[in-house]
Amino acid sequence: MPAYTIPTPDEVHDPEARAALDAIKKQVGRIPNLYAYEAHSPRAFVTNLPFAQAVETAHFTAREAQAVYLAASEANECTYCLAAHTALAKRAGFTEEETLGLRVGASADARLAVLTRLTRRFVDTKGRPEPALLDAFFEAGYTQAHLVDLVGLISVKTFTTYLHNATGIAVDFPAARALPAGYAEEAELVA
Repeated sequence: MPAYTIPTPDEVHDPEARAALDAIKKQVGRIPNLYAYEAHSPRAFVTNLPFAQAVETAHFTAREAQAVYLAASEANECTYCLAAHTALAKRAGFTEEETLGLRVGASADARLAVLTRLTRRFVDTKGRPEPALLDAFFEAGYTQAHLVDLVGLISVKTFTTYLHNATGIAVDFPAARALPAGYAEEAELVA
């Protein structure tokens, strides 16, 4: 098995990828390991990043985008993405307890509950959620544009979760709290 290495900015020679890493460092204060690893493939990195930014802000709020990312990360069992998006969700105003609920498709906010349940079903069914759940999504006030962006957000998160799950790149965010035993089942009863 190869050693999966995280390139330093000096080892990234593609000018666009280097500029993207510099922008991330300026915005975040550092370059998260998974972004740095993505820069091994400059084309994938410089096309994935703007796509992610575009679908995150097209029709969803920052809180909704983080809720989707939490649900998709949990469904894909990605410790890196769960850690990163728990931190980002807290910055977007969610509590620790709310992040746990969103991961399993539960929220006191009915719109977020249906959004995260639908996200999980998209992942769990490989894009074939039940029609009733799609109906609930639209009844909650989401539009067809939201549906397209939701699939975009899930695809962005699937890219990064698969990359991390395959490589095990070191998580450089505080670890996300493990779900308590039976939490998902209890959340389903409430939802």
